[in-house]
Amino acid sequence: MSIGLNVTFLDSLIEGWPATVIDGAGIVSLGGSGEVVFRDYQLQNASIDMATVRRILPGIDLQGLLYGTGRLDGPWLQLSFDGDIRHVAVPPLETRANGNIQFDARGDTLGVFADLFFDSLNLDGLRSSYPDLGIGGSFRGTTRVYGYADKGAHELDMRVARLNLERLAEGLPRTDLFGRVVGSGVSDSPKGPRANANAIFRISSVQGVVLDSVLLNLVIEDSTLRLDTLDSQGRSVHASGAGEIGLWNSRRGTLEVRVETDSIGAIEGILEALLGSVEDVEEREPSGSLVANLRIDGAISDFELTGQVRGSGVSRVPVYMSDVQADGRWKWPQGDVDIGITIDSVELAGLGFTRVVLQAHGGTDSLSWLGRSRFGRQSNEQWIARGELRSTNEQYTVPVSLLGFQLASGSWHARQPLILHASGDGIDFSEAIIASDVGGGSIVVNGRLPFRGEAGLTASLVKLPVSDLWALLQRNYDAVEGEVGGTFSLGGTVEYP
Repeated sequence: MSIGLNVTFLDSLIEGWPATVIDGAGIVSLGGSGEVVFRDYQLQNASIDMATVRRILPGIDLQGLLYGTGRLDGPWLQLSFDGDIRHVAVPPLETRANGNIQFDARGDTLGVFADLFFDSLNLDGLRSSYPDLGIGGSFRGTTRVYGYADKGAHELDMRVARLNLERLAEGLPRTDLFGRVVGSGVSDSPKGPRANANAIFRISSVQGVVLDSVLLNLVIEDSTLRLDTLDSQGRSVHASGAGEIGLWNSRRGTLEVRVETDSIGAIEGILEALLGSVEDVEEREPSGSLVANLRIDGAISDFELTGQVRGSGVSRVPVYMSDVQADGRWKWPQGDVDIGITIDSVELAGLGFTRVVLQAHGGTDSLSWLGRSRFGRQSNEQWIARGELRSTNEQYTVPVSLLGFQLASGSWHARQPLILHASGDGIDFSEAIIASDVGGGSIVVNGRLPFRGEAGLTASLVKLPVSDLWALLQRNYDAVEGEVGGTFSLGGTVEYP
């Protein structure tokens, strides 16, 4: 029979008596076992409180209000809707879609078969329904879903404009992406879940780095995540990669990525996010070439990351480095690290160092380190230091087993034991003594060198040759004589010393 309805239903079985409004007309009949069946039922306007739907169909998790205009067909438990949908759970965050969706709620597991174009898919508005949803933001595109909650297939065809990943989840980079993402997936494959995604972006940016094109192809298959294609071309920057990494079932793999740039100025946005902003960009634009090769071996739960970085003529205020080689290894979840850096020459804050070697290895709670270099390119003066870095609850203990200087008058070494204590507030010295191997000179340091808060540092100098002081300052000491002595103190605060 043909029925026209304009009714408001208040659900007294739910606290607050949520309201559902239906305004429509069409054919409604009774099927077997008293089942209600809709045929070409035209909804002029519908406002459905999902609390009532969840009471009747417990397999549905969606909360909020669902508005619809379109056509209903089929039995109540296998209902099909074709038309416009609007969902609101947290005003003003709305999701709007157009297309066809059919439910199968006859069993314990909900089935959904949908072909929808989302004018606005607002993930922030869905988080109250799905608390484990780790991303947010708004998207536009086509989504196809067919299957049941415990198995089934999904398709996605989404176009994005000005997509900012930083807004989706904490820790993601700031982006401005324009392009298309196409993907599909099957959750009940004989070899486990299977999915693939292809992305093409044009004239986009990542952390301020301009990219002319990005091609990306990812595949989840046979318990691995496979990167079939990564090819990104930008202004003086290129990134490529391929390989796979294990996801589950003890599968393992190898994934390799290469990034290279003719000028680090092209990736300044990324460097700024990692290292902080430069002091004065106008003084000297960041420049120099850089090549990085990264390799991941293992699985998501247990992997080893190795990397090699090569740089030439790297200039970023206040640092200039002629040739840089860095090699490193990091194990997860153990946290073990092994890093080696060699630099031909470095200019830092007006001072120069050559033949620089920096090394570190160990775990996150106890790290051994070594550093050494010469002062300047032509001098014979040099320094060396070796020790450990132990951490406990953001407090750091630094036993220095070796600290030595070769200066104009001869050698200077730190007396043992030399132990420093550091935290976010500063570095604490307790009777830190550096003494000359000849001539009886010494330097004794006590107190705190602050990063914030109040300072309280004292230094006592005994028979420090002026030539050694000039050597540390990298000045010509051929014509200087004499010795320096006295007690110096640093007080006040970092802002007002």
